[in-house]
Amino acid sequence: MPPRFTRDAVFEAIDAGVKLVVVVTERIPRGEVAQMVEFAKLRGARIIGPNCLGVLSPDEAKIGGLGGPAVNVRRAFKKGPIGVMSRSGGMTTEIANTLTAAGLGQSTCVSIGGDAIIGSTYAELMPLFEADPETKAIAIYSEPGGRMEAELADWVREQRSRLPIVAFMAGRFMDEMPGMRFGHAGTIVEGKADTTADKIERMRAAGISVAERIEEIPGARQGAPRTGGALGHGPACSSTSTVDARGRRRTPRSRRSWSRSARSTSSRQDAGRAVSRSSRRTSTSARSAISACRPRPPGTVQVVKLYESPAPAARAFVRSTSVPCALGGYRLRQEHDA
Repeated sequence: MPPRFTRDAVFEAIDAGVKLVVVVTERIPRGEVAQMVEFAKLRGARIIGPNCLGVLSPDEAKIGGLGGPAVNVRRAFKKGPIGVMSRSGGMTTEIANTLTAAGLGQSTCVSIGGDAIIGSTYAELMPLFEADPETKAIAIYSEPGGRMEAELADWVREQRSRLPIVAFMAGRFMDEMPGMRFGHAGTIVEGKADTTADKIERMRAAGISVAERIEEIPGARQGAPRTGGALGHGPACSSTSTVDARGRRRTPRSRRSWSRSARSTSSRQDAGRAVSRSSRRTSTSARSAISACRPRPPGTVQVVKLYESPAPAARAFVRSTSVPCALGGYRLRQEHDA
């Protein structure tokens, strides 16, 4: 829905009795967003977004474009006990993929939106996760700007939440750049309370663990005011490993299969990085080889070998042929053979 028509569409949906409206549109004027949110509250409806990618419960339902095509969703999202909330749609998938690789599935993942005014904040969604018996812990992706993290810390402290929470705070460099906007429209640091340092301090004081890197989220420890271990091994997500008669720790077959899956995913990522490095080397060689080709008389053929893999059938070549150009001189025609 284009931004100029979104408000009317949301009003129409809520007036027709729709109780959950996901707004993926961005660049909606703040005044109109405020009207949408207020109208939803008056009618007992809930808005997710705007400027979000939607909601996804693995193996159950999906609203919006979260995760992309179905084949990618099945790879990144797995059914499990971890709830995910994120101001970034892409990082919602990234966190879910990180949890999946560590053997931790997700109950529900929500891209709440990156605008300054949104329909549902972390604190407003927490009661839904608290009431969900399948959710045993929460992972959050946060950014500078706004008061949502402070509201979440206050809610956790006042409501004595049963759920262990691990957060990742992006954009810490922005503490040295007051008034600077970075990324989403809501990431505007207007005062000390909007800085990442203050947000991290408030969350840790409430017992929310703050990971330094996204890949640390699955094993992040809870803060001192709360009890519990890693996301997957606290009281809400107890470990299923046992100790045999010889004192060796034994892991059930299902957990071992998760571990093998995580190692396999890591191996695929390493292989992907190796291919990426090879591609960069290949493209550099291609540029060097092509720039070395000087205009030659028509019909002259120069074959430049760019890359050779261990498999002879996978050798790649570029055949460069100088042909007359309509504007004068010669141009380089490239034909790729595999």
